[in-house]
Amino acid sequence: MQEQPNFVSCLTVVVGRIQVNVPCPAQAKATIATDPMLKHLETPVPRSFIGCANCVAQLTDTKMKKLSAIVADCRVINLPDNNSRRLHMTNLMNKHGISFSFSEGSTGQSHALNCARAHLAALVSLKTLPALVLEDDVSTLTEDLTIPEIPKDADVVYLGVSPFGCFPWTRRYVQRFGHRAHYNLALASTENSDWLRLHTVAGAIAILYLSPAGLVAWRNSMRAAIKRSKPFDVFTAYKMTSLNVYAPHRPVFYEEPSLQRPLKHVTPEQRLRWTTTPLSPVKEGTIVTMPTNGGAMRARAEVCGDNRLAWSLLQ
Repeated sequence: MQEQPNFVSCLTVVVGRIQVNVPCPAQAKATIATDPMLKHLETPVPRSFIGCANCVAQLTDTKMKKLSAIVADCRVINLPDNNSRRLHMTNLMNKHGISFSFSEGSTGQSHALNCARAHLAALVSLKTLPALVLEDDVSTLTEDLTIPEIPKDADVVYLGVSPFGCFPWTRRYVQRFGHRAHYNLALASTENSDWLRLHTVAGAIAILYLSPAGLVAWRNSMRAAIKRSKPFDVFTAYKMTSLNVYAPHRPVFYEEPSLQRPLKHVTPEQRLRWTTTPLSPVKEGTIVTMPTNGGAMRARAEVCGDNRLAWSLLQ
C-alpha cells in the first residue's frame, strides 16, 4: 500500500457547494483514505488559508511571488460560443492582473483530438516565455495567486494536477493497456519543501512553460497524440522523465465544479478531489493499487534514470 502522510485538519471550508477538510501542512503524519477509488488524500486547500500558527509560520518562511509578475504570455483555451466560461475566465484573469488572450478551441473530432488540437494551437501561438496556458474551466485555490520561487532548471511547471498517471511508453504496457492514464498512478517525488518533481501526471488544466525545450517537447507530444488519435496528456506524461517538470506541493488551480459536465460513475465530490487534492510524494519501492476494468492491480515505483522514477506493474 502506498505510504502517504496524514494531514490533521485546521478547518473546514466550502468550495462551491461541496464541503472539504483543509490540511495542516505542519502536522502531517500518517493516514490513508480508505475508499479504494480515493487512494489519494482528501486534503484540498481553501481559497484563503487560515491555519494554525505553525502553518502560518511555515508558509511565511517561503519566498512567494505573484503569478502575474512571472507570466510573460498567457492563453486561455475556449470555444467562442461558450459565453459562460469565457466570462468566468475573463473575470478571473482580470482579478489577478494577468494579461491574456483566448485561443480558440477545436470541434468536429473526437474529444481526445479536439483537446490535443486546441492545446497545440495555443502552444504554437505563444510569443514569449514564461507562458501560461489555461483551460477555461478553472478557478484558483488561493486569493493572492502566488507560487514559491520556481526551480532554476524548470522546463515545465504544472499549476494544476490530477491523480492520473501512466506506465512508461513501452511495447509491454501499450499492448496491455493502450495509451491511457490510470487512476492513482500520478507519480511525484519531493524536490524540496516547496516543490514536487513530476515523473508522470496526466491532465493539463494549468501549465506554465519555462524553457524552449519544454515548449517544444510538449508540442511534439501533442503531435504524437494527434497522429494516433489518443489523449495528448498521456504523451506529455510519458515525456516528464526526460525533462525537469515540477508542481508546487499545493495545487494553484482546480476545476471549477459549476462549469463541469456530469461524468458517468464519478460524483461531483470525487471529481473536485481530483484537482484540489495535493499529490502525495513517493519514493523508490513505493507500491500502489490502481483500479482497472479487470480488477485492482499493483504497481511499484522504480528508478529509471538520474533522479527519475517510473511505474512497474507487479504480476
